[in-house]
Amino acid sequence: MLKHFNGNGVIFLFSHFITIISYQLNIKNKRINYIRIDLTVPSVKKRILILDDDHDTLLVLKDSLTVAGFEVMDLYYSDHLPHLIEEFKPNLLLLDYILFGENGGDICTNIKHDPKTKDLPIVLMSGYPRLSETMGNYGCNAMIAKPFDLDQLIKVLNNVLDKVMIN
Repeated sequence: MLKHFNGNGVIFLFSHFITIISYQLNIKNKRINYIRIDLTVPSVKKRILILDDDHDTLLVLKDSLTVAGFEVMDLYYSDHLPHLIEEFKPNLLLLDYILFGENGGDICTNIKHDPKTKDLPIVLMSGYPRLSETMGNYGCNAMIAKPFDLDQLIKVLNNVLDKVMIN
């Protein structure tokens, strides 16, 4: 516990989350005790791992999602995906459907069948709008068509994350 004395009162800092401020005020010759308790809940950034084989898309997504308050890691190749999922521990994977000779849908299916990663929410991005008709075959939590509005993407990501938090 940290105590800070200031001319009229005492501030008790119990932790990074709870602060009690105690003052004695003299107003019109009356002594008034003033106590304020502040409870600060730390903001925990949601972690998004992005896998896309387009550098420009990765740059725009990383910058936009970072500004939106997410902690973002981007990946250009899928080679290190299992390792990064284990190390970065993302709250959500944003996955392109078509990668260098790979099918993002198949990657999604593999992740969902692995007992270690089966609960990781995945949002597939695709330039093929009809992909949504087969989305259930891959097990992803949502799909968004490219090109997309960044505000809409952030809304989709938050909706998926909110549903996961509720369950």
